[in-house]
Amino acid sequence: MRQAKLAYKNAIRAADADADLAISNNLHEYLMQKDMISFWKSWQNKFSKPKHSPVIDGSCDGHVIVQKFADYFKSVCW
Repeated sequence: MRQAKLAYKNAIRAADADADLAISNNLHEYLMQKDMISFWKSWQNKFSKPKHSPVIDGSCDGHVIVQKFADYFKSVCW
């Protein structure tokens, strides 16, 4: 049982290291080929965190938020 658990943990670590190495190799290849669009797409996929939409006045839909802002701005300025 211990050997299976150790083998499982080692396999996960190896897969994680391989994934990081593949990303690093891809970034390196894109730089060598001067393919900046693919480089930055790969960079964003690896290193950026997804942005969550803000919740404003109970809404997280961008169109609803814009409409609420427009209504508020109209009521204050007119």
